[in-house]
Amino acid sequence: MNEIKTVIFDVDGVIINSKEIKLSSVILILKQFNLTYEDVKEILDGRMFLLNRIIWLKEIINKYKLDTTVENLSKLFTKHIEDNLDKVPTINETISFIEKEHKNYTFFINTAMPHKDIENILENKKLKQYFKEIYSFDTGNKKENILSIMKKYNFEPKAVLFVDDEEKNISDTKELEIKTLLFDITKSKNYYN
Repeated sequence: MNEIKTVIFDVDGVIINSKEIKLSSVILILKQFNLTYEDVKEILDGRMFLLNRIIWLKEIINKYKLDTTVENLSKLFTKHIEDNLDKVPTINETISFIEKEHKNYTFFINTAMPHKDIENILENKKLKQYFKEIYSFDTGNKKENILSIMKKYNFEPKAVLFVDDEEKNISDTKELEIKTLLFDITKSKNYYN
């Protein structure tokens, strides 16, 4: 990694594994409307962790004609996650690398999670100090965010490594000619503390 100067990390599936807490948040919200995960499985299956929650919440509201707003459901979802941040496991290999190498590289976050959620998670896990900036879906898609980082800090493509756990996000950034690493949590030896 000698020519790499910056590492841009996705969060969920790379730094933390919030899939269980997100699933429990969805189930909690659905119960309030007498729905189950099975009722909305076709909307969520394989998409809940890939898409911005606004998209699938809107689909659920429209399909089941729920008397609520996306904003209200999103707030409930966020509150449940905030209330359970201590239960969100970190991925030890990634955390060890960040703690060991933060003086040798400039680290950024680039995630599809809402900015407020990621700020809360990083503060709760005492990781915020390691990252120069946080980019989220609030600032653009992952490719746009990487371009913004490169432009703002004048990074050459060969100096940038993007770490993500989704093949689509990696392939979307290929034309940027940056280095990429597809992280596979299933090959992580130990992903929670």
